[in-house]
Amino acid sequence: MHIFNKIKKISLTSLFFLPLLISAENIKNPLGSTNSLFGFLDKIIDALLQLGAVVAAVAVIYAGFMFVTAQGDEGKIKTAKATLLYTVIGLAILLGARVIASVIENTIRSVGGSI
Repeated sequence: MHIFNKIKKISLTSLFFLPLLISAENIKNPLGSTNSLFGFLDKIIDALLQLGAVVAAVAVIYAGFMFVTAQGDEGKIKTAKATLLYTVIGLAILLGARVIASVIENTIRSVGGSI
């Protein structure tokens, strides 16, 4: 009886998703008109930059909060400085990703490859 219940659940689930499968031709590509590897990577880097900017802003605010609440405690100030430093390093790496991707793309294109 246990196997019958699993088959029943799978059948009901597939009936739920059946309209999606039938109208799959109407689903739009969330990446837009990307038709190359470089375009795909560019979209991923854009999404990571947007997400990273929000995370970096929150981390800077958190580091500022840590500075304010340290109240002269050397250990807490050291932790706040480390948090701010690592946030700036992470943001620099995130912004450098665009430059690194461009350098790699231009190098491959100059060699003659088309991806």
